[in-house]
Amino acid sequence: MQELDALQAALNKALDTIREELSIQGLPELSSTAEEQHPLDDPTFLSSPRLFEARRLALSCVGQLHNLLQVPYEKVVEQSFAVYDTACLNIVVNTGILDRLAESSTLSVSALSKALDLHPVKVATVLRYLATQEFKLSTLSVKTAFQLSHDTVLSLFDYLKCHPSELEQWSKSVRSLGTASEMALINDYPWESLEPGVFVDCGGGHGQLSILLSRKLKNTIFVIQDLPEVIPIAEKNVRHDCADLCEQGRLIIEAHDFFQVQPRKAEVYVFRYILHNWSNLNCVTILKNTARAAHPQSRFLIIEFIPQRSGFTTKEQNGIDSALDDFIGVTEYRPLTPPPFVPLNFGSNAKMHSALGVHMMGVFNAAERYLVNPPRMED
Repeated sequence: MQELDALQAALNKALDTIREELSIQGLPELSSTAEEQHPLDDPTFLSSPRLFEARRLALSCVGQLHNLLQVPYEKVVEQSFAVYDTACLNIVVNTGILDRLAESSTLSVSALSKALDLHPVKVATVLRYLATQEFKLSTLSVKTAFQLSHDTVLSLFDYLKCHPSELEQWSKSVRSLGTASEMALINDYPWESLEPGVFVDCGGGHGQLSILLSRKLKNTIFVIQDLPEVIPIAEKNVRHDCADLCEQGRLIIEAHDFFQVQPRKAEVYVFRYILHNWSNLNCVTILKNTARAAHPQSRFLIIEFIPQRSGFTTKEQNGIDSALDDFIGVTEYRPLTPPPFVPLNFGSNAKMHSALGVHMMGVFNAAERYLVNPPRMED
């Protein structure tokens, strides 16, 4: 028997046994939305041997399935961010959030934040992560947990400029984040529909996106821009992977700070995993500085992970109820509608990106953005 089949059979048997034992012992059904504590969650409850072993087997199977199905990169990132489990729990307890939630079954983030004098965006970020210490009312990128932990007044990027070895490690980490989704990005977006011309990779880091696209879009010139201290790293990477394109002038690497006016006119400006580093106000500044160089036909491509909110529903989402069987033979991606009792954000599968949101808050006072709160361009 194959491993996946064996785990499925064992999990099904364990769940059937749990259901039988609950009925035999007259216990209520299990529900993640129940307001009352289930007897199984009471530390004084004495389980029958059969129920105890069935629950232990079910949890073991779930864990083994998680190990079997999870991408190794996601596991590494999840483990790296595991410290946020404890940090977020400390925040919830020490700020009084837990006590407030215990007093009311329904309490909005805005009401909770107002009652406790906490910043609503930060409360939401922490709670969203826990659903998958007090840096109050600060959105400045130089007044974050990073400055406190490193005893510095420098922003992260200014700090890295003074510590080259840490800058190189940071750059590799950022590159790995992009690499994890590169093939999906290259295949899912209709890059060939873009007008040939100049493509500016704003904050392009190692230049990996431009390298990949340069092989796909033969009539386009790619300009990789980043801070001066990053340029040597980008040049080394680009010349290692495609020195011929550099010689042909199809790959250009140059220093530019996107908080200054963009010097290049281009058909496309791309920001991949950039805006999540910055507050809304800073994002608007970045986009406006770039817009000043753009012509009417220029396109801005903003590539970010847009997380789904947690919660449950039994209704179809956005009018499309996509069951797994609907994907047979389909090559164009569309998201699966979570079935009943599976969280809208697919629960533990969203933990890596939720942790990244906490990380952005701690380092930049920024956050991953949901569809309801993207940065707005204003005249």
